[in-house]
Amino acid sequence: MSDYILLYILFAPFAGAIALIFASNRQPMLVRGIAAVSAGISLVASLYLFYAYDPVKGGFQFIHKF
Repeated sequence: MSDYILLYILFAPFAGAIALIFASNRQPMLVRGIAAVSAGISLVASLYLFYAYDPVKGGFQFIHKF
């Protein structure tokens, strides 16, 4: 999971926004659910990243090279 954690943080809100484009605005609970899930994924990934950081090592630790 830690290999792609930065991509999860970056693209979870984007995927949620794309899903919201196709959701009907007549179903407010669906819209809120999609927004909450995408924000929750980003939050959980960010918390994992925060606690996985090793301050003893320092420097850049979560680098994703393409």
